[in-house]
Amino acid sequence: MVLENQKTSFAWDQLFADSSTGYMVFGRPESTGPSEKDHVCVFSNQASERFIGLSPAMGSLHSAVFSQGSHQVGFKEDRIFFTDSGKYCSVSGSVLAEGFVLYTIEEKSAPKESFLPEYGTRLWRDAEDTMQFGGWIWDPSSSLIEWSHGMYHLMGYDENELEGQSLDMNFWSRHIHPDDRELFQNQISSIPTFVDNYILEFRVINAHGKEISLYLKGINVPGKQSGSIIAIGTVFDVSVLKNIQGKLETKVDALNKSNSDLEQFAYVASHDLQEPLRKIASFGERMVLRASSQMDDEQHLYLDRILNATRRMQGMVTDLLEFSKIANVTREYIPTDLNMVLRNALGDLDLLIQGKQAQVQYAELPVIEAIPSQISQLFVNLISNSLKFVKQGIIPRITISGTIYTDPSPGRREMLRLTFEDNGIGFEKESAERIFTLFQRLRGRSEYEGAGIGLSICKKVAEVHHGSIQASGVPDGGASFEVTLPLRQN
Repeated sequence: MVLENQKTSFAWDQLFADSSTGYMVFGRPESTGPSEKDHVCVFSNQASERFIGLSPAMGSLHSAVFSQGSHQVGFKEDRIFFTDSGKYCSVSGSVLAEGFVLYTIEEKSAPKESFLPEYGTRLWRDAEDTMQFGGWIWDPSSSLIEWSHGMYHLMGYDENELEGQSLDMNFWSRHIHPDDRELFQNQISSIPTFVDNYILEFRVINAHGKEISLYLKGINVPGKQSGSIIAIGTVFDVSVLKNIQGKLETKVDALNKSNSDLEQFAYVASHDLQEPLRKIASFGERMVLRASSQMDDEQHLYLDRILNATRRMQGMVTDLLEFSKIANVTREYIPTDLNMVLRNALGDLDLLIQGKQAQVQYAELPVIEAIPSQISQLFVNLISNSLKFVKQGIIPRITISGTIYTDPSPGRREMLRLTFEDNGIGFEKESAERIFTLFQRLRGRSEYEGAGIGLSICKKVAEVHHGSIQASGVPDGGASFEVTLPLRQN
């Protein structure tokens, strides 16, 4: 044999003797047949002998090392277990020149024992009972249905109770709620022969007479015969979810009706209040004109207070009407150029801006789908708010900018973030939500005029446009209002 040559044997020793990987070389003696099992070990390093538990291994037959017998129990997960060493190893062979085979042996961790085959059925039954679901198999060719443990449980039957009965589609159809039976049959007949999955929702009456709402998910797979199908799937008891959903929808409807009634009441009440307020103001002004010379200073003071209070009330009623109109207006969203809206708002406030020598900086803004009159009102209110709440002796500076971004929520809508920043009096962090409340004022009327409804209108406008508004501020450090609006309305 070639490896009997001393130089060749020395070369094998030098290459593999100290390796942590096991190496064995088998060659076939001239006197034996071609079978691999008749090969004889002509080289083995220490690692290989440690793994197989046989030392020395030189001269051992292949069958004694790797075949079923004293050194090997069997194969499991591509591992060979050697009984003499108690080690799991992977073994791979490579054919060398002149009929020699090199085996590489590496130690592997013992396979973990799995308890799933033994307890899997029990786990599945427990899951079905806990999560209120069941599995089914239906053969349309025979109409027979097979149920899992959970399916029997959902339908109120004991698994042994239906022995001897034909569990088929007719049996199943009798349990479907009479109001859903025709719908179920139509849905079943409209399902294609082979589909990845389908979903049905319907109600059944179980063996105890209880109505249950079911969510069915199924799939059709090829049957044993050519062209036939087998339907398999699961059903979930969603009765509790349906009940909660129904109650939630009822509450939402009631809330919407209540909001609508309140908005209608606010509109009617504020409209009806205008006439008596006009009369009070009118009669007060007549008294000033006709009887001013006959009144003393105290009477003049009282009359002035009456007129001032009346004018404030008229302003509040007018603002309340505007607030009510925002919710009641027909929502017709059209492409709206915010640059035009901003220019018009600045034009409306031109005298106030010039009077306060205010500086307004703004960037290019996009076109969005909106109700133009409402968006204009939002711009006017936010800019006038910044012009109103300024520090004495400080020139108002207002910066308006817009940023387009993609909402990370599932709809991934394109959104616009509008920012209005000023260097005004600001406010405490705790007041960031309160300032949007109707008729809420953070400062006294003697310091700053206004009814406290402008920001409430801004919030309502943002909501009508399926957006939002947030505020942040620092006392004597300015305020920032961030309005988020979708570029397009769905």
